[in-house]
Amino acid sequence: YRFSVFRPTPGKAGGLSHNNLTCLYLDRHGHLWIGTFNGGVNRYNPETGRFQYYRAGPGSREGLCHDLVWTIGEDPAGNIWIGTAGGLTRLNPATGECVSYRHEPGRPASLGHDDVRAICFDRQGVLWIGTRGGGLNRLDPATGKITVYRHDSADPDSLAADAVFAILEDRHGRLWVGTSGGGLDRLARTSGRFRHHVHRPDDRNSLSDNRVTALLEDRFGRLWVGTEAGGLQLLEPR
Repeated sequence: YRFSVFRPTPGKAGGLSHNNLTCLYLDRHGHLWIGTFNGGVNRYNPETGRFQYYRAGPGSREGLCHDLVWTIGEDPAGNIWIGTAGGLTRLNPATGECVSYRHEPGRPASLGHDDVRAICFDRQGVLWIGTRGGGLNRLDPATGKITVYRHDSADPDSLAADAVFAILEDRHGRLWVGTSGGGLDRLARTSGRFRHHVHRPDDRNSLSDNRVTALLEDRFGRLWVGTEAGGLQLLEPR
C-alpha cells in the first residue's frame, strides 16, 4: 500500500481547503465530496487532481449555509445535499446554484433545527434529516414541505430524543433512527409512531448505549449499530 496525502497549501489554489475532515461522499460521476470542520465542502476531481471549493459567507456564489459540514448525500436527480451546523443546503453541481433550508421560528413547516447531523434518501426519494435538537425531519423534494417529528414527553410513541445523529432505511423499507440519549428508534411511517430500543441495565441483550452515532445494514440484512460509549452492536431482525 502507498498513501498519498492531500493537505492545504498556503498561497496555492486547487488544494484541500482544510485539514479537519468530517465526512466523505462519492457521487455517481466518481467525484469525491469532502466535508470539513469550518472549511466548507471540497469536490475532488480525480482526472485533474484539483479541489473545487464551496463555502459560506459574503462573496461566495455557492452560498453554503455554514462552513462546518457534518454530512453529504445525493438525490436521484444528482443534486448534492449538505448538512451543516447552520442549516441544510441543496447544491446543483452543474450550475453551482444553492438552495438553503433553515429553521424559521414560528413556522412549523421549516427545518426543526439548523444543526443538521444526518441525511438519508428513502426509496421514494423523500429526504429524512436528523438534527441536533430539532428531531427528525421529513422533506419532500417535490414540494419542499417539511414535516417535523419531535419528542413529546406526554406521548410514549413519539421520537425518543430530539438529537438525531444517524438514519437508515433497510431493505424492507423500515426507517431506523439513531438518537443521542434516547437509543434506537424505528418509525412506522403510516402511523407516525416510533418503536424504541433502549439500554436496560438488567437486560444484557438490550442496546448497550442510548447514544447512537452510526447505522449500517450488511448484505445479510443485519443492522450494525455504533454508539458513543457502548461499542458496536449487531441487531439481527427476527
